Amino acid sequence: MQLCTALLLWQVQQVAPAPTVLSCCYGFSECLGLQAGDDLQKATELGCPTSADGQHAAQMQSTLQGFFALFRLNDGQSIAGSSATPYGDGMPCTFAPTDDVLSHKKQIASLNDIQVNFSNGSTAVVTGATWLPAVESNEYMSILLLGYFGFREGTHPASVVIGGSNAYTGQGLQYANTGLELVYAKLWDVQSHVVLEGQPPLPALLNANPTVQQAMAVLANDTCGNHFPETTHVVQVVMNGGVLVTYEGDTHLPEHPHHKPGHKGMWQLRVGERVLSETEYIGMGDIWDPDNIVDLCLKLDSTVLSKIEEQGLHVRLFSTRRLLILDILNMFLQLT
Repeated sequence: MQLCTALLLWQVQQVAPAPTVLSCCYGFSECLGLQAGDDLQKATELGCPTSADGQHAAQMQSTLQGFFALFRLNDGQSIAGSSATPYGDGMPCTFAPTDDVLSHKKQIASLNDIQVNFSNGSTAVVTGATWLPAVESNEYMSILLLGYFGFREGTHPASVVIGGSNAYTGQGLQYANTGLELVYAKLWDVQSHVVLEGQPPLPALLNANPTVQQAMAVLANDTCGNHFPETTHVVQVVMNGGVLVTYEGDTHLPEHPHHKPGHKGMWQLRVGERVLSETEYIGMGDIWDPDNIVDLCLKLDSTVLSKIEEQGLHVRLFSTRRLLILDILNMFLQLT
């Protein structure tokens, strides 16, 4: 196991004229297009997770079609490509946080605003994009790109530009199904965080579609305050892909995080050299949806908060992926 480390951000960045892409995570392969009835051999060919006893898992093609049928561009959730074109490879990209949760959406009106480039100068075909499932009002900073990004040819993108953003060229573009990296983390007091849970940034969505109403009702209960009423603060951690839990040497399929002993051990939080105790880091929230965001539930007293203001709070993600140190050490912030 290797260790991924990032320094907790203490202040939301100022809104920029164009979005800033912090990470893109290539490597989900055409497993995104697995069809009902496909066997283990097909799943293996597509790069899907498989287990020693012949089980396999993937994001089904029918699910992706549902994303684009249910959420159209005017809903602010998905940008649909051609229905006649298979969706191909998947690549989630995460933006730097801003005060305006919809600022990224304003920069991306069509697939023409998304450019995925190869090192030989050619451009990849982007077949679709969606903000789902990270669409609560304290999220909405990751977009899943679908297209042909080089999996079949054994290559990978060289750069990604979205809505006039910076050209992302980081190591995430060489990702090959080996784990997660921590993109950034943000500290909230529990009251400010919970009022945004289960609430889409476009309230009209709740009235427009019963499916959205049902999904948001579930998400509104999946909070630190609901699971752990003693929570005083929440650390929102954002990874470069959806969260799955497995253990070294495990032959079973990875699973989504649950409130099981050991699962919260994916993360470690410390102030200076002191690791937060079991009574301070008490559990996780926002784990019922398959997005790239998880909440770490904290119970902190005034003494610990003072230490955090002085020394910062460090968040570590234990992952099988090779270490990547993000250049975010200049973003020091004060607790408010």
